[in-house]
Amino acid sequence: MDSLWFSKIFNLVYTKVKNQMIANLNCNLNFTSGGVNDTPSKFPTVYIAELPGVEIGRDIDNQDINAIEENIRIFVYSNKGQTECKKIMMEAVLQMKALRFNITAMPLFSQNGNIVNGVATFNRVVGRGDTDMVIEQ
Repeated sequence: MDSLWFSKIFNLVYTKVKNQMIANLNCNLNFTSGGVNDTPSKFPTVYIAELPGVEIGRDIDNQDINAIEENIRIFVYSNKGQTECKKIMMEAVLQMKALRFNITAMPLFSQNGNIVNGVATFNRVVGRGDTDMVIEQ
């Protein structure tokens, strides 16, 4: 088995969540997993960020990574109000729950000028052989 299996989890989660949200919501969503950039802002935007994970499930030899706790934070930005922002965030929550993530910080919404943003944090233990974290061909 790939000894760096855990390094592929975030990209898999990002791709699955993005594809399902695009399929389920009837709006033009912008997605990013990068930080600040110089391009003009586009709305609505979903920013999916990987937070530091933690190795768990060590064996006695401590030679392999058997499981990790994956931590992901999702930000939603909208310039059309809280209703749109909440709708998009609730879809993100549904998609993360479909991937068996726990909500560790429930969605919180705030407004700065005409921009509404929501943020929620998720985590999940992912084992080396979890079948729902396999990249489909």
